[in-house]
Amino acid sequence: MRRLVHIMGAIEDGLLVTMLALMIALAGSQIVARNFFDSGFSWGDPMLRVMVLWVGLLGAMAATRDERHISIDVISRFLKPEHLRYTSTINALFTAIVCALISWHAIGFVDREWQG
Repeated sequence: MRRLVHIMGAIEDGLLVTMLALMIALAGSQIVARNFFDSGFSWGDPMLRVMVLWVGLLGAMAATRDERHISIDVISRFLKPEHLRYTSTINALFTAIVCALISWHAIGFVDREWQG
C-alpha cells in the first residue's frame, strides 16, 4: 500500500511540474507572439485560465498529502493524543470533500470552455 501511495504522489508531483512548465511556456510564447508577430494563439488565454485552476487543485492535493496545507491547530493543542486521530480523520474527510467539489466545478468549467 505504501508503494502505491508513493507512486500516486510521484504521479501527482509529475503532473504538477508538467502543468506548471506548460503554463510558463504557453504564457511566454503568447508574449513573444503578441509583441513580435502581432498574433497569438486564440486558445492560449482560456487554456491558461483552466491550467491555473488545475495547478491550484494539484498543489492543494500535494500539500494535503504532505500535511503542509493550511490548518488551524488551536484545538489540537488542547486535545489528548488519543483524540488527535479523530480530528485528523475529520480534517482529511473535509479536505477530500473540498477537493471533490473543486474537481467537479473544474470539470464543468473545462466543459463550458470546450463548448465555447
